Amino acid sequence: MTASNPPLAGQVAVVTGGGRGIGRATAKALAADGAAVAVAARTAEQLRETVLEIESAGGRAVAVPADVTDPASVARLVEGAERRLGPLDLWVNNAGVRVWCLRHAESEANAQVPGAAEDCGLTELGRRQAIAAAQLLAAEPLTRIFCSTALRARQTAEGLAPAPAAAPGLPVVAMPELVEVDASADVLRTWVVEQDLSQCAADGETGHQVVARVTAAIQQIADAHPGETVAVVGHVASLTVALARCCALGATVWGTPLAHARPFLVEWDGQTWRCPAGPGEGGQPLGIPSTFGAPD
Repeated sequence: MTASNPPLAGQVAVVTGGGRGIGRATAKALAADGAAVAVAARTAEQLRETVLEIESAGGRAVAVPADVTDPASVARLVEGAERRLGPLDLWVNNAGVRVWCLRHAESEANAQVPGAAEDCGLTELGRRQAIAAAQLLAAEPLTRIFCSTALRARQTAEGLAPAPAAAPGLPVVAMPELVEVDASADVLRTWVVEQDLSQCAADGETGHQVVARVTAAIQQIADAHPGETVAVVGHVASLTVALARCCALGATVWGTPLAHARPFLVEWDGQTWRCPAGPGEGGQPLGIPSTFGAPD
């Protein structure tokens, strides 16, 4: 093929999740090969940036804000793309999701403050930790923050919400499925190291039940936010056992307790979960610990 006869000349493509990352790169590559590209995502500003980059390189693109989890929105995406560019030839789903996970910041119970309630809030140090986490995530285009219903998790999530790169009015969503399990260090070790999820925690939950509810919540988040970046504020025990399973980390996560309010990245590529800065992989840009460890 020559520059005057690009391989996709005359074709029209839709790229979902085209506002950033792999989706943006895919849209630019298709445009470079001659396709007219409709880029779709929820965040209009990111879509405009993708279109500008394509147009500045001599390509043709349009931005079509859409929620691919909503059939009516997808129908409007198809109609808008075809009205502006012509009949569709290619459709690329960018299902990848980046999830910044973190344990809540230090609570009054963690600090052993006398008289601390069971569902207590953050200490002054915890509030500073939440602010520090927001600064670490300042360059991340977060679209939503999820957390457990525990007060310490909600307060940590609220501390992340003003992150400079976050979307205006960034919502915080509390999910009961992300709450902590009342597991001792011995029970958690049995689940993670010995891979025996049949043991019960003090609250009666088995490891199987904890893994099922937490991984289901994280998968639900990923399915609802393809191509986006979100944050999840949880708890050390439930995050440890769930991520050890869904990211196939196994017993390598056992060791130093997960630090308070230190974000670490977990990615979904549409088929599998991975923790790119996990144990043994190095390159931990935010200084996360290499292991998760003992419970809250």
